[in-house]
Amino acid sequence: MEQKNILLISGSFYPMNSPRSFRTTNLAKEFSKQGHKVVVYIPNRSTIHDEFEKEHNIEIKNLGNRSLGINISKGFEPWLLFKRFLGRLLLFLFNYPSISLMFLTKEVLKRETRKFDLLISVAVPHSIHWGVAWAWRLGYQKSDTWVADCGDPFVGVSYEKIKKPFYFNYLENSFLKRCDFISVPFKNMVQFFNKNYDNKFIVIPQGFDFSEVNIQGNYSKNEIPTFIYSGTIMPGLRDPLSLINYLEKSKRKFKFIIYTKQKSPFLIFENLLGTSLIIKDYVTRNELIMVLSRADFLVNVNTDSNDNEGINAIPSKLIDYTFSERPILSYSQNNLDIKTILEFLDGEYGGAFKVEKFEDYQIESVAQKFINLT
Repeated sequence: MEQKNILLISGSFYPMNSPRSFRTTNLAKEFSKQGHKVVVYIPNRSTIHDEFEKEHNIEIKNLGNRSLGINISKGFEPWLLFKRFLGRLLLFLFNYPSISLMFLTKEVLKRETRKFDLLISVAVPHSIHWGVAWAWRLGYQKSDTWVADCGDPFVGVSYEKIKKPFYFNYLENSFLKRCDFISVPFKNMVQFFNKNYDNKFIVIPQGFDFSEVNIQGNYSKNEIPTFIYSGTIMPGLRDPLSLINYLEKSKRKFKFIIYTKQKSPFLIFENLLGTSLIIKDYVTRNELIMVLSRADFLVNVNTDSNDNEGINAIPSKLIDYTFSERPILSYSQNNLDIKTILEFLDGEYGGAFKVEKFEDYQIESVAQKFINLT
């Protein structure tokens, strides 16, 4: 195999616990494993990356110190309310603080003296794409092939009720116009971008190192039906609140464990907290898969916009769910399937969701799809 020089620019990387961090980290490790020379630019590089860099033969460079934005504290004092309002306003109008990565990305490409065979810019945040496009426009084109990797669109994101200001179309079109390819995790995402660039899109799913997953012990049925939801909560768009509400009224015994950073949406169920409803913070991916493997079943809530033709987006958590080898209860936000829920509570999993072509998510296959673009 011909050795390639590969540059990745991303807003998140090991040890961060997020799908975009896993995306960048797994790709960098696999590219290096396949014998390619890999350089990764990330914000706020620290000494924690030194050992990782040596272990995986990857050069990790500092993109710069990203802006932390406004510290939004809890409370109802007028000053705190103003800070929260100002923070949301800056995010909406200027994509602040993520916009700082656009300037940092442009500057590192300006300073970088090497030429690469492949550059992959990873969003979110999309400001990294904007920064690469800015550098390209100024003549700092440091790679023969540029792939803009998008976990979600920015302007045309389907689940936001308020549209982004019109001027963000310019920034989005700036990278759509200049990149060679736009990689997306599933085909139906293409419809949310500018149709003039449809020919640049390629589907490359999230990649996972199957060899790193190790489930110890065998599952045994829990005395009380125990199930888990893990991931981001988007109230009214993707949340398990209607399921909890139904379960509370059903008077059935259950134990619902939720791994998320967003605890406030569940305060209305204070009477259940600590007994039937348990809210926990994120854990490492391998630890999560271990915990998932001990549950009776797992819960996935699909946004209504993704349910017109069934599940067309496969979130990375569904891959983790599949690794755990436990049945998946999947339903759309506003279509609670009571019949299937009752079947799951009774230990009947005939209606379980299954990820098709699971082998396509192996990191070896995913990394090769990027290499084939050079």
